[in-house]
Amino acid sequence: MADKSAQEKNNKYSELSTANGLGFLALVFESNGRLHSDVVDFISAITDHYAEVQGIKAAIIQRYWLTKLSFILQKGLAISILHRSIIINGRQQQHRHAASPLFISQFAQIDILLALSLSCEVYQMYT
Repeated sequence: MADKSAQEKNNKYSELSTANGLGFLALVFESNGRLHSDVVDFISAITDHYAEVQGIKAAIIQRYWLTKLSFILQKGLAISILHRSIIINGRQQQHRHAASPLFISQFAQIDILLALSLSCEVYQMYT
């Protein structure tokens, strides 16, 4: 299933990105959190090079990024469940200190975008 999704994304966006002088790589995750092999290769390429330049073990950098991605995905799932429960159960009373699902999801999206843009910049610098 992940291979099919990756192929669909590549078919949809590769031509457009090439026409604009950009590369494209579909970052596909299975519903259970498993990474598509292209994602693993991408993360490995970035972290291996970064580790070499910084003199750090690649396994440490890879574990950090995989942990961060896992956390972001889990946070996104939690937000989806919370949002769905609000829809199903009607408007729930929120405490003054509780953040809205929209507020939380915006920060999750920022985390993902920052992580990916940093990864892409590092990858482009050393390829």
